[in-house]
Amino acid sequence: MLSTSDYRERDSRAKGTPRAIRRFLGLWLFAKLIAVAVLAGGFALGAEVAGARQFQVADVIIAGSELVGAEDIAATINVGGSNTFAVRGRRLERILRADPAIESVSVQARLPSTVEVFVHERAPAVVWEAAGRTLLADDTGLALRDGARDDLPVIHAPDGPAPDPGGRVDVDAVRMARSLVPRLDSEGMAGGQLEYRPSAGASVILPGSARVALGTAEDLEDKLAAYRAIRGLLEQKRSRAEFIDVRFLERPYFR
Repeated sequence: MLSTSDYRERDSRAKGTPRAIRRFLGLWLFAKLIAVAVLAGGFALGAEVAGARQFQVADVIIAGSELVGAEDIAATINVGGSNTFAVRGRRLERILRADPAIESVSVQARLPSTVEVFVHERAPAVVWEAAGRTLLADDTGLALRDGARDDLPVIHAPDGPAPDPGGRVDVDAVRMARSLVPRLDSEGMAGGQLEYRPSAGASVILPGSARVALGTAEDLEDKLAAYRAIRGLLEQKRSRAEFIDVRFLERPYFR
């Protein structure tokens, strides 16, 4: 059984409940208004930053590019005049890595108005000449770029292939060229040119059109030793051969 004081306490709590609800709703509404104001201010600030000239990309700094021209890189990413905050480095890096000459790249936006591009290119190992084209290829046989270099060994491929950049040339011929071409003189093949045909592998074409057939780069040192032995024999006989075949070490041949 409730006493008079109990009724008074319960009646007081009942009267206070609407007041607490109104107070809670007022605080909730005030917090929402503050959040809306902050959001609106953020949008206004973002719009102002996006339109501010001092945050538009004015300088694109490119480092590390040699095979790929800096102009080509700048044209590919095309960020001049863009807002610095809108530059998406990862997306631009993926676009640039589509070029086979580029192994890795970093694109970074620097406030207020600069984009920095750091390029690491693949290293060309040989010059591949085929079908009227001259290509630079790396040591894995990946065709990097049309072009030539005087400091690289040259492979003449009269029967092709002539791949586009991103395609492949014969990697065994690349290994042969890197090992043999720098020492043609010391191997008694002065003035020779390395030739590759898919059907026969690598040969050295000597001055006067004599040919030394080597095939693949496997057992290259033994093949060169066999060539030196045949050349020595020919010199003793004061004779010459138009064709020397050391592709098969068990039966070297000359005529």
